[in-house]
Amino acid sequence: MSEIFRGKGSPEMREELIRFLDMVFGFTENGNNFLKLHPKLYKEEYRPCENNYIITEDGAIKAAVGAYDTVLDVNGEKLRVRGIGNVAVHPDSRSKGYMIDCMERALADMAADGCDISTLSGQRQRYMYFSYDRGGPEYRFSITSSNVRHAFRDVPFTALDFIPVGEGDTELLGKITALHNTRPLRMIRPDAAFPDIARTWGSELYAIVKDGECIGYFIGSLNELTLADPADFDDVIRNYTAEKSSVQLKLPMWNRELAARAFRICESVSMEDSEQFTVFHYQKVIGAFLRFRTTYETLPDGEWTVLIHGCAGDEKLRITVTDNTADVEVYDGEAETELCHTDAMSLLFGLYSPQRESLAAPVKNWLPLPLFVENADRV
Repeated sequence: MSEIFRGKGSPEMREELIRFLDMVFGFTENGNNFLKLHPKLYKEEYRPCENNYIITEDGAIKAAVGAYDTVLDVNGEKLRVRGIGNVAVHPDSRSKGYMIDCMERALADMAADGCDISTLSGQRQRYMYFSYDRGGPEYRFSITSSNVRHAFRDVPFTALDFIPVGEGDTELLGKITALHNTRPLRMIRPDAAFPDIARTWGSELYAIVKDGECIGYFIGSLNELTLADPADFDDVIRNYTAEKSSVQLKLPMWNRELAARAFRICESVSMEDSEQFTVFHYQKVIGAFLRFRTTYETLPDGEWTVLIHGCAGDEKLRITVTDNTADVEVYDGEAETELCHTDAMSLLFGLYSPQRESLAAPVKNWLPLPLFVENADRV
């Protein structure tokens, strides 16, 4: 009978863990590997094994689920986030309940450790078993060089440089991290880890340079586009499409100014939920994102009482907006709405929710809340 170990990994397991993950996800066959695609997680200094729930049989890794901590800054309010990644089970150990075991331990620890939110990427129904659902709507603008040619046919062209930035480019990195820190919704990124974070999923970090000055940056295909002056957006799009011919530009809901500029140029626009989330502390998370929304939009006055049967316990809340000031407090009366955890996630944070249609008009206008995590911060 096999000797089974269930627990967190040890530093000595790192190389075996990475080999195991590469094998399960088929990266050994396509030239990629987890260290290359996720240096922010699997470099030795980031202690990947200690952030993994591991099951071994006779000393060999048979299952692993990574759980990685970050902090989300929501216009000055801090939320603890733990992202779930590298959910993997060895092919010869399927149907033994190993994935369920690791996920349940990860969720129990997140609740016990005071996490506010967890993020995860994967098949929706598979992870709904563990309380996750899709949310965080983002705009997606389709822009081609033909769109740009018509939109700016009488406007002089201003050339920009898109310069790849590596670990040794300390001056540009300093300017880019300073720009990142101006974003009102952002993960807190240690300066030293910024280049590794930017390389998530094989992406590259670019500085946008105009007349020798860094005026912004982006990651990959114009992801996380950040400008010191939004007025430079048109020139960025013109230069990018001149080189790449088209772009699928993704923007979070809160970035109203760039969205308005993109809409004037684009061929089409759509919205999609950007990631899967679960929430452990609704009062704290709703409050942070509702207050954030009042910073870029005037919300109608209203009051809503709701009982949420959350994955970390019940929360009965009174949510109010008065003169564009939002408040979320514990409530002990009879709630007008009662929601299970899954329905609460889609109603509060999702692009679509059938339950949202039954809410009073003022409350519907508050939703969905602008929960969002940039691609580079996902695991």
